Amino acid sequence: MSELGAFLRNKRLDQNMSLDYLQEATKIQKRYLLAIENGQYEALPGAFYAKAFVKSYSEALGLDPDAVIEQYGGELPEVHHPENRRRSRMDRLQRRRKASGKSQGRPTLLPVFAGILFLGIVGFGLFLAIQGLSDSGDQSSSPGDDPGVQVESNEDPGEPPAPQENEQEEDAPAEEDEENGSQPEEVSSEGMVTTFDVSGMETLEMELTFTGESYIDTKDESGSIIDQYDGTADMDPVTLDYSDLDYVLLNIGNTSGVEITINGEAFEWPNDSIHQNIVFERME
Repeated sequence: MSELGAFLRNKRLDQNMSLDYLQEATKIQKRYLLAIENGQYEALPGAFYAKAFVKSYSEALGLDPDAVIEQYGGELPEVHHPENRRRSRMDRLQRRRKASGKSQGRPTLLPVFAGILFLGIVGFGLFLAIQGLSDSGDQSSSPGDDPGVQVESNEDPGEPPAPQENEQEEDAPAEEDEENGSQPEEVSSEGMVTTFDVSGMETLEMELTFTGESYIDTKDESGSIIDQYDGTADMDPVTLDYSDLDYVLLNIGNTSGVEITINGEAFEWPNDSIHQNIVFERME
């Protein structure tokens, strides 16, 4: 047991507080409180949590959290900022965007061919219309040029043209499909883990905006960390592009300290828990 853990445990016992009571008061799981008392900081979900959890523990006991950190902070694990990994991924994302912008800026002959085809169809239609008028004029003058002879027509000039509703109805589902394919769909929720299906999404781009302190990491299907951040309110927004992955686990330490958008649209947290794990998976 560490000096910090022994100190907190003795203070808790002096006040006849149980771990169950502290769990309710701090919203920290009992197993993490026990890990702090035993000095097993590796059992916490991240190095950032060690300092945050100790502060919450101290406040629940009526202690000055800053004084506790100042006296025993040397025992806590250091928080490492993966600047190199962050720069590498951001550089890769910027290169991908530049390449995409170049490909979009290249001229294409498709509009030219489409214009030529359109003019050809219009010209052919005019030709048929002129031929039809010519034939109609010949037939109307054939009954002896008698003005009393009337040519009957099967068409009713007063009948309005049939409404073209089918085309609009066919276009609507396509627009709805595009909208439905831009956001993840929740498929399950178990404990702290909520799973979303992103099979219909070609792009999976997240932007993290920190409004307070929050630890965040992302992991692949094998559990290896892809990115991790110890976010603060003074940080610039962070953009993460996982379009080329079929599985991403997003581990958020403090949902009240960060806001997330996915493909440019605000993402709402699945529940009210402070600590959440969210899986984005292509299931098809």
